[in-house]
Amino acid sequence: MLSVGQNAPPFVVSDVYMKTVKLESGKKKVLGFLRYIGCPYCQRDIMKLISNRKNFEKADVILFSHSPADVLKKYLDKLFDFPFKMVSDPQKLIYKMYGVEDGNVLDFVSPSAIIDNLKTLPTLRDYKFVPGGIDKNFYTRPAFFVIDENNVIKYIYRAKNVADSFDIDDLLKYL
Repeated sequence: MLSVGQNAPPFVVSDVYMKTVKLESGKKKVLGFLRYIGCPYCQRDIMKLISNRKNFEKADVILFSHSPADVLKKYLDKLFDFPFKMVSDPQKLIYKMYGVEDGNVLDFVSPSAIIDNLKTLPTLRDYKFVPGGIDKNFYTRPAFFVIDENNVIKYIYRAKNVADSFDIDDLLKYL
């Protein structure tokens, strides 16, 4: 399992628009690992990042989803001027490189999940239905990483359940 202070595993992938995305030195990066794009919690996390877009002007934000690229594009088409890179990783290869874990059915019914679900209710007004946006892998726990200019991991947030979310102020401290 990766930890703060380690070098981030390198990767080269294509985003949903077939542009090359790679982890390289010289610029800070925020990596976000989400479930499928129809997930309301994942959309909440995306909106949290978008609403803070000015804070990411000197960093690359790369979001991963296990939804297919065509489905992700349908979602992105509903957003105005999406400022980040979105990568489809249905085999979860990059997820595995970064140790992003799956939970289980208890992630939906644990006391902490119930509390996190209640916190999420107000954000559901921004939910956007995406045809094909829900798949069978319900249990991937979101994770966020901040990586410095030398590809050293400075911040890791691993969700405790499927509804758990990072604190934007904590993440921004590392940019």
